[in-house]
Amino acid sequence: MRKINLAILLGLITTSSVSLADEAKKTDKPEFVWNCQADREFITTYEYLKAKKHFGLKPEDIRTVAVAVTKGCTGAASSFIDATELLLKTGVDGKTAVEQARDLAVKGGAHARAFITIYRGAFAKEYLDLDTGSAIRIARRLTADFHGDPKVAADDYFTIASFCVHTKTLDLPRPECALMAARIAGYSEESKLPVGKAFIAAVEYLTNKNETNLTMRDAVTLAERLVSVSPEALNAFKNTFEYAADKSGMELTRADAIKFATSIAINAKQPKPL
Repeated sequence: MRKINLAILLGLITTSSVSLADEAKKTDKPEFVWNCQADREFITTYEYLKAKKHFGLKPEDIRTVAVAVTKGCTGAASSFIDATELLLKTGVDGKTAVEQARDLAVKGGAHARAFITIYRGAFAKEYLDLDTGSAIRIARRLTADFHGDPKVAADDYFTIASFCVHTKTLDLPRPECALMAARIAGYSEESKLPVGKAFIAAVEYLTNKNETNLTMRDAVTLAERLVSVSPEALNAFKNTFEYAADKSGMELTRADAIKFATSIAINAKQPKPL
């Protein structure tokens, strides 16, 4: 009897495992658009590049780029041209401009728009004043090479960059603000959740004299660590710190309460239970 029950049980487990695997495969299937205007995108891109004789592209190179652009579906040619023109206006050479614009067009309009927005802000002298190479690297990191939501990343980037530039007590050069903003904005890649406002709220709390009373530099470091885990990690830190430091709680020293609260807050991100 036991052998029969065990066999049945093993059979049920196997069937269940197969069912779960099938469900996983279903959810992993990509979604498709069935009416991309590939012909229009190809011809528009081809004609644009054919007219740019100073690029020195051979017909076969033009064709290769135009074919690649069609993978971005309807509107990809427009994204390609807009990105190329912006890069050219800021002094980027034709070959680099075409390569960058091609990669963006393939990713789709949302990535191209985010790239243009980030690149403009990073390059502008009145804002972050980066050289073209650095501006491209930052914009590309949050768009063409980004697996999250590019709009969320772009919004976070400007939120953090503006905070950095206008916070005198932080006293960072603008290029360093740009790098920090790009790094922190990248933390939304996996969760798709915005982190910019959470980062600023964390800095404000951590520098509050009535709370943790950290220096600006230490607060920025800890705030980044918290949002790298989750934008919700600050709430876990605050509640734990206040309990740990309170006489009716753990009655720890401020320094120990900060360390303990940090150790709890980093558990805000956990694998989803099956």
